Amino acid sequence: MKDKIFCEIIEEIVEKEQPYGILLVGSLSRMNELIFEKVRDIDIFVITNKEEFTRQVETIKGLEFDISYMPMKLLYLSIEKELSSVICVLAKSKILYEGKDNALKDRLKVIKSIYSKGPRILNEMDIDYERFKLTESFLTLKSRRDDSLNFNFLKGIFLKELLTSYFKLNNIWMPPDKRMLKTIEDKKIISLIDQKDNDLNNLDQLLTYILEPFGGKLEFWEKNDFPFDFL
Repeated sequence: MKDKIFCEIIEEIVEKEQPYGILLVGSLSRMNELIFEKVRDIDIFVITNKEEFTRQVETIKGLEFDISYMPMKLLYLSIEKELSSVICVLAKSKILYEGKDNALKDRLKVIKSIYSKGPRILNEMDIDYERFKLTESFLTLKSRRDDSLNFNFLKGIFLKELLTSYFKLNNIWMPPDKRMLKTIEDKKIISLIDQKDNDLNNLDQLLTYILEPFGGKLEFWEKNDFPFDFL
């Protein structure tokens, strides 16, 4: 029954939007068969000829949808800039509908090719910046250890920052937040994260382990070029 409703909704979107194509993404796209009960909502991308990116999150005929309406020109830009937030999502997508010009299928081939090569490799300054940024964040966290409320707040931010750098440093595509831990194959990292208290010493071990292959912590930055990321 849900399969039939799903197909009806896709047909209605096609009729209303006249899109270049519709892509199934998220958990359902990784299933051989569509089992709607195993996901919280149905994620799809509708590639349009519109000017603006829009999003729709609501229940339609009893099915929960998260629909992203992406202009084709924005898809082209995302490919040109190799935006991980788009490349990672669409590289494993499934085509639900495609227009007659095959433009979407060709773009997906490019996306899959980019994904297979991996993200941009960091240069020496980029690596040093990740080392310095993480070390600074850890020292800030350490200085707040007697302020439990602030410490616990900053601890969560630091852990997210640390894992983000892990993906960058190891030339791994950045997954969505909800799949970040599932993507990490290093069992020691997972073990260190999974400690009950996740205290300062534990986070220090995690930081040291992640940075060690790239030169370790970096506490000082001599006058030199520096990434301008204040905006």
